[in-house]
Amino acid sequence: MPLPEGTGTANYTVTSTSGRTASGLSTWQRDGTPPDLEVILPPVDGRNGWYVSEVDLSATATDAISGLASLWQAPMVEQVGSLHPSTSQMGHMLP
Repeated sequence: MPLPEGTGTANYTVTSTSGRTASGLSTWQRDGTPPDLEVILPPVDGRNGWYVSEVDLSATATDAISGLASLWQAPMVEQVGSLHPSTSQMGHMLP
């Protein structure tokens, strides 16, 4: 039986062939949805879609179910790109 996203409790009872029983409960947390990431760029200031001056990027991330654990922003390397992974509390990562 697949568990829904969120938190919950499972109650259980087992019975042996001799009629003895045992009961218990277990709680669970499930987050199968990765975090959302948004990278914000300023408007292009040059021709044909090129930036001709320094560009300041910003990023925001959210995780609606388990919450965001971290948002890491790496500096640009050789003007190739930037890495903005975000990690949810449950360990999901967005590259």
